[in-house]
Amino acid sequence: MGKRLVVRDRYRLEDELRATDRSAVWKAVDLKTQRRCVVKSVCLDAAGSEAGAESLAKESGILANLNHPGIPCFVESFAEKTQSGATLYCVYEYVEGRSIVEQIEGGRHFKELDVQQLTRDLALILKYLHGFSPPIIHSDIRPGHIIVDAQNRPHLISFGAVKRRLGWEPEGALARGAEALAYEPREQSRGEANVTSDIYALGASMLYALSQVHPDEMPHDGERLDFRRLVNVTGPFAEVLERMVEPDWEKRYQSAGDLLRDLDRLLAPPQVRPPARRRPLLPLVSLAVFVLIAILVLLGIHRTQQVTPSPPVARQPTPRPASAPSLGTDKAVYAPNEPIVVTFSGMPGAAQDWLTIAPAGSSAQTYGQWFFTGGKAEGTLTFHGLAPGHYEVRAYYDWPGGGYDVIGRWAITVEQSSPNSPPRQPNQPPRATAGGAQGPVVRGRTLFNGTLLPDVTQVEPSFWFRNEERNVVETPVVRYSEGGFTIHGLPEGTMGMSVIVDKNPENGYSYPGDLRTWEVFEVKQDRTEDLVVELREIIHLTLPQDNGSEIDGWDADCMDKTAFASPVTFAWEPLMYGAEYSVRVEVMNSLDHYNTITTLVDKSTPDTSVTVDLPPSRTNECYGFHIQARNGRTPVGMLITHGRGGYGWDYRFRVAR
Repeated sequence: MGKRLVVRDRYRLEDELRATDRSAVWKAVDLKTQRRCVVKSVCLDAAGSEAGAESLAKESGILANLNHPGIPCFVESFAEKTQSGATLYCVYEYVEGRSIVEQIEGGRHFKELDVQQLTRDLALILKYLHGFSPPIIHSDIRPGHIIVDAQNRPHLISFGAVKRRLGWEPEGALARGAEALAYEPREQSRGEANVTSDIYALGASMLYALSQVHPDEMPHDGERLDFRRLVNVTGPFAEVLERMVEPDWEKRYQSAGDLLRDLDRLLAPPQVRPPARRRPLLPLVSLAVFVLIAILVLLGIHRTQQVTPSPPVARQPTPRPASAPSLGTDKAVYAPNEPIVVTFSGMPGAAQDWLTIAPAGSSAQTYGQWFFTGGKAEGTLTFHGLAPGHYEVRAYYDWPGGGYDVIGRWAITVEQSSPNSPPRQPNQPPRATAGGAQGPVVRGRTLFNGTLLPDVTQVEPSFWFRNEERNVVETPVVRYSEGGFTIHGLPEGTMGMSVIVDKNPENGYSYPGDLRTWEVFEVKQDRTEDLVVELREIIHLTLPQDNGSEIDGWDADCMDKTAFASPVTFAWEPLMYGAEYSVRVEVMNSLDHYNTITTLVDKSTPDTSVTVDLPPSRTNECYGFHIQARNGRTPVGMLITHGRGGYGWDYRFRVAR
């Protein structure tokens, strides 16, 4: 490629990742979008250039039609003539992460649970590929072609069968190298690959992750990989791996779906009977009395001497623990539908102690998915993922003796936006109630547009608190009067406080016209904090959709969000005379917790509408639209959108092609 650093006047080649005599792979930058990408090239002589270009146009259609979060997006392919023939190029999305080989070389040791989850995620990719007609067989799965990102999610790269048809990689054992052959099953080496061949290569790759030994270096029992002495895994998972790398393809898992069923059984949490909801006591007592009288009457008829039954012995519940148990999660902020691992310790140890996750601020009798602890004082439980919102992990003791008496809480957030974005509050934050009145006293005032709140509305605000250091919900005593408030009972440390004024209770919290804010402040023993809380009015968006009610499609995944033709017009109702609106439009990556890739629009305007010309959305990307409002230097407004699953600080959409 010589000194040429830009191809097609668009892709700036930066780092050469690998190269052979006639092919190369580069990390590059797309100068049109400023996104990182991967550019692969292969040089053909004059005899093969015409056929190669035709093959490129035909076969790259296979890659262009793939749409899965575990497969890098195909951007485009093209050919450029050279003096000796032609150079073919293929451009892909760049995946941030390291291959399994690179991670092991960097010192990582994979745990069994990590590998089980990786195997399941990769099996889902295979299920997608093998679902085409005819099935797309990757045919080159190996540890170097599995990229694992920071969230431990795998991405499958370098499609071997397609590469060889395109000319990226020549046929033949010598050309492909020993590493590739080590992960091939015998039927594939004969040119008879099928869907089970990918399952074998996946199993062999997972064995490398667990043992750090390539298959050709492992001991063998005949044609079988004798791996059990090299890995530390449970018997059931070892049996799954053995079936994956079975030499006879007819005895292997016959589909990725079959493999997934066994993996799901391994990863599934224990199934237990849910606690019954409380029922009114009086009807049950009446029924019991009626049944008892009927029995006594019958006994009186058949016996001359009536026998009075002994009263039942009530089950004694485990005493309420003197101190709250310790609860925690593997992270504080989750993506939608991401599994949540809860760690607990210090539980009373009753067989029917139980944990659940419920919306923050909901009553103690509200619960979602839940598990008995089975008498364990400590352990971990895995909960299914949740829709965006604020939640609490709750611990209860000894059902039914303890009933719905919460003995421990732990706050978590499921963000539709980036975990680095401002914290979002629960859908229905409660008024803070009983808590200890000892400790520092925090005082403050609530203002809107520089005016005390009672001069704006007589609706009192509600308060909700999160301990930012311990990530738990705090419930201090809050006293509010005439725009001022005092907070009693907060521990020392950094606190986050939600303040909401629900001016129209008929449509719930955080709709246009309501006021809200989020404040972070320090609580210290040796001084009293004096807070000035500037509330912001929620802006009423009218185009392209109205946030005055639940937005249709708000809860949809990235690829299913509402799409508009460009240019897109945004319009909103004015807040007050003289308000200035800060408008921002960002490109967001749904595979990276909706982190911002780039900002396309960032401007201030006194107008109440903007029209923006945006390029079509790429796979797994959407746009985020933000509005903040100021009156002079005073913040007075912000955009909040909502659906059935919660609230967000922005409006998300796609642009149709």
